[in-house]
Amino acid sequence: MKKAIKQNPIFRRTEIILITVMWLIMIFAPILFRNTTDSLTWEVALKPLDTLGLVFLLFLINRFFLVPKLLFKKKTIKYFASVIALIALVTIGFQFFLPKDTLRSRHEMQNSRRMPPPPDRQFSPNRNQNLPPMQNLPGQPLPPFINLLIFSFLTIGFDTGLRASFEWAKSEKEKEELEKENVENLLEMLRHQVSPHFFMNTLNNIHTLIDISGESAKDAVMKLSKMMRYLLYETSNDTTTVQKETEFIESYVELMKLRVSEKVDIQVNMPSHIPNKNLPPLLFTSFIENAFKHGVSYQKASFIYIDLKVDENKLILEVKNSQGAVSKDEEGSGIGLENVKKRLKLLYQKNFILNISDTPEQYAIHLSIPLS
Repeated sequence: MKKAIKQNPIFRRTEIILITVMWLIMIFAPILFRNTTDSLTWEVALKPLDTLGLVFLLFLINRFFLVPKLLFKKKTIKYFASVIALIALVTIGFQFFLPKDTLRSRHEMQNSRRMPPPPDRQFSPNRNQNLPPMQNLPGQPLPPFINLLIFSFLTIGFDTGLRASFEWAKSEKEKEELEKENVENLLEMLRHQVSPHFFMNTLNNIHTLIDISGESAKDAVMKLSKMMRYLLYETSNDTTTVQKETEFIESYVELMKLRVSEKVDIQVNMPSHIPNKNLPPLLFTSFIENAFKHGVSYQKASFIYIDLKVDENKLILEVKNSQGAVSKDEEGSGIGLENVKKRLKLLYQKNFILNISDTPEQYAIHLSIPLS
């Protein structure tokens, strides 16, 4: 059953804080950076609010309508066209429908802030002849509609970038959760795949052994019991120890030997010293099962070689088998090497090595994974 992915509250809180800081800066910046000749009055403090009110309206439309309905729906051209059209419409409306006396008072307030010419130039006609017109002096405040235009593009650009960044972070988090769930599903598939056919064949072999060798049958039952305990308890966790995984492999191989002829050359080399390290359970079962499935032939000499090397930081598994005859029923069984590759990528990303050699005489895998 698919798990519900919870939204990370940290993303939401961070987004709210950044938006709040942005609007506080926009509200108080005209007051903090006002002309030093202007005294702080209610008129000065409230003057930018009508412009910011329109910018806030554009901000709301962009955040709750344009971005989710157009940009996040992959309608990029429509989104940018809508933003430009909306800003242009609001700016034109602000310029032509704002009361004329308001524009006039703003113009006069702006002109009153201009620095007067130096005293020695005020009464010198000759020196004033080369001065540019007063209205073109640098530093003159921009018209209100230009301020509105600039603030609108900056605010919407900031908000769109912020929403896109957090949406990307959210999708990456969801992808990570889905990949983790996929790993768990693959493990569950592997558990169910190992259990039925293997246990059924093993029980049949043990039934035959009872009449041949009672001690061998008892030993096989103990190995089977140990494997069942491993499958029931150890694989329910994300990790198991290397020691328990190697014990499972050894029991698996010993029970599989009951199914094949003694003419099949089976060699298993396990390390004498195994460090106390962890790894995901049932990581090697598909490779070993694949070797027994495809490497046994009753018409020609066949072999299966399993070599496991472990140190403090790395584990290396090498499995080689002859190319034997495979029945059609066996061909479609098992989880498949493609799913094993997917699981390795999900678990280790690029921190593993898997080399596969497939020739007419031999099939071999070399797997190297880091240990933690």
